[in-house]
Amino acid sequence: MTINMIAAIGVRRQLGYKNQLLCHLPNDLAYFKEKTQGNICVWGRKTFESVGKLPNRHNIILTHKKDYQAPNGVLVYHSVEDILKHYDMNANKEVELYICGGAEIYKQFLKYADRIFLTMIEAKFPKVDTYFPPYSFLDWKVTSDIRNEADENNPYTHHFLTYERRN
Repeated sequence: MTINMIAAIGVRRQLGYKNQLLCHLPNDLAYFKEKTQGNICVWGRKTFESVGKLPNRHNIILTHKKDYQAPNGVLVYHSVEDILKHYDMNANKEVELYICGGAEIYKQFLKYADRIFLTMIEAKFPKVDTYFPPYSFLDWKVTSDIRNEADENNPYTHHFLTYERRN
């Protein structure tokens, strides 16, 4: 099973503010949909509650809350290891696991990830309370960098970066 992380971040690894994305980029939303559709999306509870259940994906919530009641069709797990064990044994090998946030969920899965899909927004955002975890270029190499200029719908220039784990 391939484990991917997917996020949109500012140039200082800024991830969000008050459980919201830093900005609205339709290009990034379309990219996220293209990558995750038909796959498994893992969310932290607060991120899931801010986004909601996405169609055409298997939605999983990772939470410490043992009594958390998820919407119908959404699975709840309480540890990274349980998710990895269950999906390593049961998942269709064509289906990929996408780690979709928030910051703590990214941090917990970083050591297991095979790829990182980052939308790097060419901006420094003044209001930020969460950050994507640090990652080392010793561990990751850029295999794709697609630049998207700012336009009437997308207020910031941004790059779709793909990182693959070295070795």
